[in-house]
Amino acid sequence: MTEPEKKKSRAGNRSRQEINFPLLLLGGLLAIVVSLIYVGYDYLSDDATGTPLAANHASLPEPDEDAEPEASVAEATLTSAKGSAGKRNETGDKPKPTPKAKKPAPAELELPEATEPEETRAAGASTRSVSVSENTASRNILTHRVRAGETFSAIARRYHLSKSVLKSLNPHIRNEADVKAGVTRLRIKIRAIHTVGPGDVLSRVAAKYGVDKELIMAANGKTRDYAKRGEKLIIPVE
Repeated sequence: MTEPEKKKSRAGNRSRQEINFPLLLLGGLLAIVVSLIYVGYDYLSDDATGTPLAANHASLPEPDEDAEPEASVAEATLTSAKGSAGKRNETGDKPKPTPKAKKPAPAELELPEATEPEETRAAGASTRSVSVSENTASRNILTHRVRAGETFSAIARRYHLSKSVLKSLNPHIRNEADVKAGVTRLRIKIRAIHTVGPGDVLSRVAAKYGVDKELIMAANGKTRDYAKRGEKLIIPVE
């Protein structure tokens, strides 16, 4: 073979090699692409076929494992309640004894201070409030609380009683000196207690009970002929 033919042959081989290399590279790339497509198809197929199964699993209700324990708890509670009720029935709730009502103490009646007209007070008249307690056993007996400046004899005169009668009503007083202000209480016999109504004046009240007006004024610590509506007046014995 001549030299020109050799050069031509080498050139042809080089040209074929240059053409075959890109073809081989392209074929390799195509093989890689096909492989990726195949793998992706398998992956998508697995997802498509697995979804219904997952959906079916999601739609199926889970077994209620707590149902039986809840029923057991309810039964236990009911049993406990029945047991407690049985114990209460066995022991029995005994009713508490009703305390006996105590006898009411004598209700203390505070007689308000007599209110007199302005001109009477301006004249220097002095009045005192009288504190007595009405005995519920007898409305003709009052309990007088001794105040400062009062003596046994003065109290007897005030209610138009003799000292002997006052002593008989208060046998616990052995000596008149035992009377102490704010401590001693004396039983006083009276005729009635009158509540002043509309149009009542001392003279009318005195005429109603047949008692001198001055005695009513003395028993109620009054120095003037005046009585206020609603005021309670002690009516002494004649």
